[in-house]
Amino acid sequence: MAVLLVQERLIALGARTLFGRTALCNVCVDDRQVSGEHASIRWSEGAWQVRDLGSRNGTFLDDVQLEPGMSRVLTVGATLRLGAQFVARVLDVGPPGPSASREGDARLAHAMDGLLVLPGAEDPRALVFEEAGGAWTIEIDGDPTPAQDGQTIALGAETWRILLPIGPRTEGVPPTWDVAAKPQIESLALTFRPSADEEQVDILLGWPGGLAPLSPRTHQFVMLQLARARQQDHDAGVSRGEAGWRYTDELQRAMRLEPATLNLYLFRAREQLAQAGVDGAARLFERRRLSGQIRLGVEKVTVLPPG
Repeated sequence: MAVLLVQERLIALGARTLFGRTALCNVCVDDRQVSGEHASIRWSEGAWQVRDLGSRNGTFLDDVQLEPGMSRVLTVGATLRLGAQFVARVLDVGPPGPSASREGDARLAHAMDGLLVLPGAEDPRALVFEEAGGAWTIEIDGDPTPAQDGQTIALGAETWRILLPIGPRTEGVPPTWDVAAKPQIESLALTFRPSADEEQVDILLGWPGGLAPLSPRTHQFVMLQLARARQQDHDAGVSRGEAGWRYTDELQRAMRLEPATLNLYLFRAREQLAQAGVDGAARLFERRRLSGQIRLGVEKVTVLPPG
C-alpha cells in the first residue's frame, strides 16, 4: 500500500483517499489554506496517482505545483505538500492492502494476495485480513480479535504497528480474474478425494463459471478433517450455524499436531487459495474465540470415499 509519513504519523492509503478540510475527507487537514476537498490519491493502472481537485492554494509534489485535474505518479521518497502545514513523505508505493511497520528499524511488511502475515511467511504468528463486511481482523497464534489501525503487537522480541488502509481498499483495482469468473470464498465449493491410504488428498475448487484443482499439499489434511466435520454434521441434521465446529485442541490431538504447526498449516491453506485467485481466502477458516472452536468457512463440501 501507499504509506505516507506526516511528522511522526504513518498514514496508509486505501485505493482512493480524499484529502481536505471537511469531515467527508478520509484524511482531514485542519489548515485554512487547505480546501474542503483539496486533493486525492488513487491506485490506478498499477501506480498511485495524486491529483489536485481545483484547490485554492495548490497541491505540490516535490515543490512542483500540480495543475488542477492533472495526475502525477507518486514515487518513494517524494514529498507531498498541501497548504502550509501538511507535508508528507512517501515511504512506500505498494498495492492497496494492510501493512505493518516494525519498531526499531521501521521495516515495512506488506500483504500478499490480501494476507498480511507477521513476522513472515516462515513464522506466521499473526495474520491480518479483511472480513466479508469490510472489518479487519487480526489473528495472533490462532486467537482472532478486531484489528485497529495503529495498534501495536508484540511478537517475540519484535513489536509491529498495524497500518490499515484509510478509504476503500478495492476501488479502481484491476481484478486478476475476469469479474464474472472470479471465485469468491462465499460461493466456493470444495470436493475432496483422499487416496486409499489417505496419504494424499486431491481438492477441486468449484465456483459459478469455473473449476480448478489444487496441487496436493500436507496442510490440506487439516482442510479434509474440517470438511468431514462439516459433512457429518450436515448429514446429521445439525443447523447451518452450528455445523462443522470442532474444538481446536481436539483437532490437534487427533492429527498429532503442535499448536504452532496447526497454525502454520492453516496459514498455508489460506495462502494457497489466495495464490489460486480466490477472493477472501483468509476466511477459509472460522474461529470462535471464547470456546476455542474452529471450522471450515466453506459450506459447500463433498468428501468422497478414499480410493
